[in-house]
Amino acid sequence: MTYEHDHDTFYTLKLYVVHDSKSPVPANPSVPVCITNPCAPVSSFQVTLDSVSVAGTPYSNGGVYLPGADLCVSDSSAVRYYIYYYENTVDLGPYCANITMEWEAECCRTHVDNLASISGTNNLITARLNNTLGPNSLPEYSIIELMRPICRNRVTYYDAFINEPDGDSLYFYKSPVYTGQCGIGQPMDFNAGYSVSDPVLSYDGYHLNNSTGVIDFSPIASEKRSSVGIVIEEYRFHPITRQPVLIGSFITDFVHHIVDYCSNEAEHWGFDKDTLVISCGDSIIPITFTKPVVHTTIDPTDFRLIGPNSVAVPVIDVSTTSSKVYSDRAYLKLFNPLLDSGVFALTIKTGMDGNSLTNVCGSDISDSILYIHINGRCNIGLQESTTLHDFKLYPNPASGLLTLSGIQKGSEIAIMDLRGSVLASYRHDFEKSTPHVLHIDKLQEGIYIVKVTGPYGQSSLQKLVKSSSLIQ
Repeated sequence: MTYEHDHDTFYTLKLYVVHDSKSPVPANPSVPVCITNPCAPVSSFQVTLDSVSVAGTPYSNGGVYLPGADLCVSDSSAVRYYIYYYENTVDLGPYCANITMEWEAECCRTHVDNLASISGTNNLITARLNNTLGPNSLPEYSIIELMRPICRNRVTYYDAFINEPDGDSLYFYKSPVYTGQCGIGQPMDFNAGYSVSDPVLSYDGYHLNNSTGVIDFSPIASEKRSSVGIVIEEYRFHPITRQPVLIGSFITDFVHHIVDYCSNEAEHWGFDKDTLVISCGDSIIPITFTKPVVHTTIDPTDFRLIGPNSVAVPVIDVSTTSSKVYSDRAYLKLFNPLLDSGVFALTIKTGMDGNSLTNVCGSDISDSILYIHINGRCNIGLQESTTLHDFKLYPNPASGLLTLSGIQKGSEIAIMDLRGSVLASYRHDFEKSTPHVLHIDKLQEGIYIVKVTGPYGQSSLQKLVKSSSLIQ
């Protein structure tokens, strides 16, 4: 349950309720929520949230099928989860430091392995608001992501945080799950071997990043379902004391479902296509995978690009545009632009040695070759390439001044570090017979790459050693 500020003391309360097909519960047209505001003349009252239709595949008892359940496991082994959504905009009463919203489920917890004495118990969900420092909206958090079934014996990641609308600081921590009635909730007891810290049986513990909310663990037991509670707190700096103040919180109560085996699609995965067409002169290659890849497993050394002349093109960096810990898209940065016509072959290191790309299901990449075709006419101005490669730089090692000779008019000069980042760039607007002198005294000692790109797009590289011990 979350809330979003509407206007004045009015807030839109949002409740997401998930059931599985083993214990179907018909959708109610409305649900009651208990409000406690100690600063109001009537401190406790009840409001009603109305059922709201959401897009998706409908379920016979109401609600819609929760997508993503078959991301890692087969559709036949995935538990069918269905989501019901309720909301209403209500007046929470006067500004107060401890406004509480509670929802108690009408029915019971079922098919959960880690909790003791679940018979007859329900779910009790709580959200809190302190609006004395101004309006507040709780962060967006994906219950769909948290309910995704997973496979045993695999490193698993969940990244459910979406957005914090007010720019406040967040803190995530593990919590018991609660049962009871409004105002008198109590934490559920765990079965032997489980606890708040380790609500799931795993090889190396159940880890929650307190700053990002990212969860990772390696589940042991299969066909198990474990209830997990996570509290998200919001903090805002007081404008006078400059101390952090708790302004909002909510608990999310969800279930991890662990099955024996990943699906064939999760085990055998790779590039989403066999071929890719890019333009002549491109130095960035966009790639897409059939399953999201964990960012920490991606490294430039995992990739090997071979050109039509059987010469390797170094991949110097890999980036993604997603703020998540995983993404199905990445961008390879090349040391040189692709300037040869023909077909390039991009391969990825494979194996089960833990030194390869791993998807969000914990499976190493298996299908690992992509053929890249150059769109457009390349190899232009080849008659100039021999003279371009004749350029010289001296002295080498150098300390203060560096001279480049044999450079064509209109060439671009770049000094780069060994990762390919450009540290300085110049243009040679003189005839080839005129040397180009660079001041490099501000460079630190080390090894650099000098790249000269001719007016027709050809490039040549030479190593430069910068030393401060020379006298020039």
